[in-house]
Amino acid sequence: GPLELQLEDEIVRVWHPGKGHTDGDLVAYLVHRKLLVTGDLVTADMEPVIDLEAGGDVLAWAATLKGLLALDFVTALPGHGAPIGRDTLVRLLAYLTLVEHEVTVAQRKGLSEDDVVAAVSIEQSPALEPVPFAANREKTVRLMDRALRARRSTKE
Repeated sequence: GPLELQLEDEIVRVWHPGKGHTDGDLVAYLVHRKLLVTGDLVTADMEPVIDLEAGGDVLAWAATLKGLLALDFVTALPGHGAPIGRDTLVRLLAYLTLVEHEVTVAQRKGLSEDDVVAAVSIEQSPALEPVPFAANREKTVRLMDRALRARRSTKE
């Protein structure tokens, strides 16, 4: 369970909410302030950075976000950028869910990874800022494609 700290009148809970950016991300929740500190697990309207070398997991990230959205927070402090509201986490969750869906649909047509990348447009998704040398829409689609293929091959 979470580590709970009492800092004057504030209760701070710290825990690992699940995989996403890495497999070791920690979050802190300040109960009375309804403030969630997410670190790089959430970035303000930036493409999600999936750090595979650090155990990042594009498929697990949505479940991790759902768990965070179950908390009663109003404001979140992302790893980069200004404070954000719950809506930013909702948008990131919707984006990851949409990418997974569109990649799955493209894969069912028997497309190669490059063809999946070309086929997935995600036009209805909000534009997320690329992160230089770390993340962009094509990389997210490629990582989702590879993760779904790997998951399917372990089930067969």
